[in-house]
Formats: sequence, C-alpha cells, structure tokens
Amino acid sequence: MDTHSLEYWKPVFDRIAAASFLIMRELGEKLLEAEQQLSGADTKALEEYLLHTWTHADLKAARAIATGELKEELFPAGVRNSKVLSLTKQDQQRLLDGEEFPVWGNDARIHRKTWYDMSTDERNRLLGKKGGRIHPPDEQSRPGASGVVRVSQFARATLVDDTLSMSTSSGLRGEIQVGILKATLEQDELEMLIEKLQS
Repeated sequence: MDTHSLEYWKPVFDRIAAASFLIMRELGEKLLEAEQQLSGADTKALEEYLLHTWTHADLKAARAIATGELKEELFPAGVRNSKVLSLTKQDQQRLLDGEEFPVWGNDARIHRKTWYDMSTDERNRLLGKKGGRIHPPDEQSRPGASGVVRVSQFARATLVDDTLSMSTSSGLRGEIQVGILKATLEQDELEMLIEKLQS
C-alpha cells in the first residue's frame, strides 16, 4: 500500500492504540495483584516508585480499566480521567458506539458530533465540569455566553505566608491562597501542577 496514503497510516496508529490499551489493562491488573501481595508500607513505596513514570491519574485509570469501571478505549480521552470514570458503563459505551450528541462548538453554535469527532473543548462541555453524565446543550457551558472575558498573563509570582501573589509586566496584581488552590483544583489537576512545579 502507498505510504503517502491516509488509509495506510490509519491502521498503523490503530495498532499502536490497541497496544497502549493492553498496556494500561496490564498495568492495572499488575497493580491490583501487587497491592494484594505487598504490605501497606510496600504498596505505598511501590506507588511512589511508579510515579517516576506514571501520574496518579494514570494509575487510577489503569486500576479502573482492570476492574471494568473504565472502558480502555476511553483512555486517554483528552479530558480529565475523573470525568470519564464518573460515567456509567452505559454512557461510556454510548461514547464509543458512534452516537452523535448535540454539543456547543467554539463558534457558539450547537453541532451534532460523535465523541471521536469532538475537540477537547467540546468533550469537556459534553461531560460538564465534574463529569457524572452526558450533559444536554442547556446544561453545557456555552462559549461566549458570559460576554468577553479578559485574561491577564502574569509574568512573576511570589509566595508569602501561604498566599501566591502574581503580577503582570504592566503592574496588574492578583493573589490566591494556597488553601484555595488545594480546595478547588481537581485531584488530578493538583497532581499535574505539583509535577509541573517539580520538573
């Protein structure tokens, strides 16, 4: 087959995806097996060791794949694993079956799209802020519905007495307490922030 053809490359990447799904299932199965065999302290040490390669969210998803809570084809999904994990098995299957869902696009219009055809923004709108179920358009965050949002790009940050202060090059300032960050970020977002700070 012609290597300049899209039809040549699609099955190549389908095979890679299938292999990655098997790896995630095996990771989850081995994690569950090790946790049954090891002491509590050793299980904790193993998890710390695995965090050199995987994130907490990866390990949680792998366990869920091994126990059947998460359909392996939905990892990775381009959205937080916790959103997909919170769906029922029926809703997870609906995403995989090619069903078309009404979803707000970035052009502020509703489109009917399959999960595979959605952008990351659209997938996030479909599952909502916390996941749990597939949301109809009237429950989705609508792009531009709250008017123009001005976003400032902070150029400097300092941490004093558990308060993170940020400032722009033009002198605009902002503050947030570390406790608020911890309380309002999703667990996988918090872990990602910690990883980014440590890298």
